[in-house]
Amino acid sequence: MSDPVGAGSKRGPHNCKICSSDVADSLRTFSITQNPADLSKTDCECKELWKKVLELEDFTYGTPILD
Repeated sequence: MSDPVGAGSKRGPHNCKICSSDVADSLRTFSITQNPADLSKTDCECKELWKKVLELEDFTYGTPILD
């Protein structure tokens, strides 16, 4: 099976160093099962920052908010 997530690559999920691999694993599992519950199993303290980045995304015009 090819990796549908692209974890570790520039196009893959970019979370904090604590949860990136867990998020990638959740995405891989969801890709196989198509069960949305698989996506909510991972939680991390960086989630609030991620939500704020999503809110601001439309105002940055493609400029990265975080690196």
